[in-house]
This record gives sequence, structure tokens and C-alpha cells, in this order.
Amino acid sequence: MMALSSEFADGAHPYNTTPEHSVQSRTILGPGKLLCPEVWVLLETDRAKARSVARQTLSRYLQLENYVNGWRRQGFGEADLAGGGSDRFLDAMVAWGDEDAILNRIQQHWDAGADHVCIQPISPQGSLDATGERVLDLLAPARRS
Repeated sequence: MMALSSEFADGAHPYNTTPEHSVQSRTILGPGKLLCPEVWVLLETDRAKARSVARQTLSRYLQLENYVNGWRRQGFGEADLAGGGSDRFLDAMVAWGDEDAILNRIQQHWDAGADHVCIQPISPQGSLDATGERVLDLLAPARRS
């Protein structure tokens, strides 16, 4: 899909990917094409709670063959994708922690060649709610200058 985006589109908007995927995507797209990955963000510093919410959020995607195949291509094995996802997988898919930890993950995508990083906040309850507005308010200044 990235090669098709390079040839026939203005760029790509990858979803449920890692900063390493952004590196590969930038290489395939080449210069002059937009790379705008989307990242799940969770303002939660408790590791167990963050991973529980990440597992709940990603559960529907772990049932979809296109996502699972994409994650395999990104280097995740069967153990990473079983049982709701390994800690390594969950930590790679959801940027969780305090504001600095989340900003660091966003920066990793920019360092990898992204032109824009779309953020999708999830609340500690595992859904979109007013917490999302707080996260957006915190992270909006993170836009690339």
C-alpha cells in the first residue's frame, strides 16, 4: 500500500503502526509525499492500567486479518499477538505515560520522517470521553515547528 501511495497519492496515513514503520514508510514514499501516521495516546502512568486499557482498545483490531498481517510484517510474532497482545506489542501500539512520555513517542515518528502525527486519545476507562479533550489540549503544542 505504501508503494501505491507513493505512486498514486499525495502520501499515506498509516494507522496502528510504530515509529519503525514510519522509517520504512518514509523510505518507500520518498521525499515530497506526506507521511501522517496516527498514534493512540493514553495519559496514564500506571503500567498495569495502561496495558489493560491498551489491550481493551486493540482487541477489535487483533481480530482483523489485515491488521494482524501488518503487525507481523512489523516484526511482531504470534506470541506478541496472542492473548490480547504482549506487553511489547501493547507498548509499541499505544503511547502511554505522562505528557513527556507521549511527546517522546510523537517525536519518534517525526524523527522517522513523518510530516504530521495524528493523535487519537483514549481514556483510562478505554473509551473516548472528556479525557480526550484534556489530552489534546496538552499535546496540541507538540506540533512540529
